[in-house]
Amino acid sequence: LWFLSLQASGYDLRRIRPDGASISRARNASAPLHLDLVDSLSPILPPRLLAQASDSSRRPARSAVSDERPYGVGPSRFRYLPGAATGFGGTSLLLGVVRSDPVGRLGVAVLGAVGASALPAGIALNITSRAARTERILNLWSSHERPSGQFSGAFDEGLDLTRSGGAVRVQRSRVIDGGELLGTVALLAERQNSSAFGSRTRDAAIGAFTIVGHQRDEELRYQEQLSAIVEAGSNGAGSYSRQRSTFFFGVGAGSRPLTSARLSFGTEGGRDGSDRERYVIGGFASPLIDPLLDARRVDAPAYPVGSSSSTSFSSFRFALPVPPVELFYAGASPDLFKTSLRSYGVELRQRVAAVPALGTPDVDVLAGFARALDAPVTKEWRYYITFAVRP
Repeated sequence: LWFLSLQASGYDLRRIRPDGASISRARNASAPLHLDLVDSLSPILPPRLLAQASDSSRRPARSAVSDERPYGVGPSRFRYLPGAATGFGGTSLLLGVVRSDPVGRLGVAVLGAVGASALPAGIALNITSRAARTERILNLWSSHERPSGQFSGAFDEGLDLTRSGGAVRVQRSRVIDGGELLGTVALLAERQNSSAFGSRTRDAAIGAFTIVGHQRDEELRYQEQLSAIVEAGSNGAGSYSRQRSTFFFGVGAGSRPLTSARLSFGTEGGRDGSDRERYVIGGFASPLIDPLLDARRVDAPAYPVGSSSSTSFSSFRFALPVPPVELFYAGASPDLFKTSLRSYGVELRQRVAAVPALGTPDVDVLAGFARALDAPVTKEWRYYITFAVRP
């Protein structure tokens, strides 16, 4: 039996042989502590042991042990989360209602958005089951957006649309030596009513994986991350295929935030349906639809949605932390940087992890102030605030 003994210079590691005589000697040696040095307010010394009174009123309350029963989905806990998405194009007010249980086995989130038509407005339902190690997720959404109200080029790309649909997916994570693995498979179907292309139905199968590595030496810590998405589907006009990948590298001292670099690249192709699935650069992710399920959008918050489009894209982002914010320089291009949409500014990113025991979900908040360096909004400053909720 190994134990720690507090001395004036710190803790000593001591050992008792597991035989009756040794334990008896140790108990006798510690008797003076129990008799003379007991302090009920001390975090180190044990409280004095009082003899149990024969009076039943002095005994602790007891009750019968209940029969075993399955946990099921557990007791429900509900939380309400207000929020906003605002930036180039207006403002949307958000309200989320989240259901959880003490161990997070079943998470349900209903998110509604109302506001300017240039930003998404509608409702979304996300259900996550963690009854097994492989998570099962259901996403349903119905939204409307009209970004051409702020930038006319968005109309030609078919971005003024009403969309309703859903997706089912399974994902599995695994912790390995010095890193993590995450794999996802999803099936998606949605109905889109576009002002430019008319109505269509989009069906797709999606596969994604993420590999994260962590290293640390005496003063620095490092992180690498490789993510990839592969998508194949049809959209009423024909079939299409898509792939996009991202590499992230960060380095930081001690517990300070990481100085980071991120590079992304994607291509899109197929037959007659490829024109409707071209990558479009500008804006930020919709709070109602998971970015995995809307992979044609390339974030560039300093630029309006649809500022550029192509069957491929490249992007970069360099960030320097100045707590509590970070300074960044970023760019995206439809043609391997022959033309670019560059920007610089300051961002505040905050992630609050879910605490099932309190019934709170994952919340990601992004706020920024950036200046665009290229057309169509050369030398203009933009602000943006958005948040995402995941049960």
